[in-house]
Amino acid sequence: LNTIGHLRQQGSAFAGELLVVTDENLPPFSFVREGKVVGVDVDMLRRAAAKAGVSVRIEALPWKRVLHLLESGGTAWAMPLFRTPERERVSSFIAPLHFSTMGVFVKRGGEFPFASLDDLNGKRLGYNRGYALPPDLSEAVRQGRLQLEEVASTAQNVEKLLAGRIDCFVANVENVDFTLVGLASRQDVVLLPKRLWERRPAYLVIARAAEGKETAGTVASLRQALESLHRDGSYARILAQYTLSP
Repeated sequence: LNTIGHLRQQGSAFAGELLVVTDENLPPFSFVREGKVVGVDVDMLRRAAAKAGVSVRIEALPWKRVLHLLESGGTAWAMPLFRTPERERVSSFIAPLHFSTMGVFVKRGGEFPFASLDDLNGKRLGYNRGYALPPDLSEAVRQGRLQLEEVASTAQNVEKLLAGRIDCFVANVENVDFTLVGLASRQDVVLLPKRLWERRPAYLVIARAAEGKETAGTVASLRQALESLHRDGSYARILAQYTLSP
């Protein structure tokens, strides 16, 4: 899929099944288990699609690949994206799938006072490749105030942290909790008290090139269905299933 024509066909409810691409390594929100795409966002989208009368197929890919497909016109639908000005130029944000809390994690014994981004100056900071950093943190990286080291997964950040190859890493709190389940080193990874953000919404999006009269009804139906799943408590129950029983 690499043309606007393909995008419009894929984005149309009349074309049948909608293909939605998602992150293959963001547990508990989207990941691959025993060859199947699962997670909070996956369950949310499937329930919303059923309520909206829409057929969906979900494909899990490396996150950088998801972003590339969306930006280059290779896919019409993607999830879960934080809203940024750059992404809004190519995507319309339909409705939140989950809400993300991001914090700073350190190795036990390596805690430091963290009241502002100035406290990160000079730190080697781990980060998952392709994720949208808070604007002020991005600016600190651009200014060279801290060293950003990108990796493919939270598990790699944990490994580098425990080996002393980074001073700290930033990540989604639920993602880290899920990743640490069952690890003997779980108690050695510490979340600093201050959060970088609380409850930042992560969205289902449609590429702007795929929007049109033929997609308007599908977009509206999915938006209403997702919003209803947050109102009626379905989201909280789905999240609990994954965070309590990874």
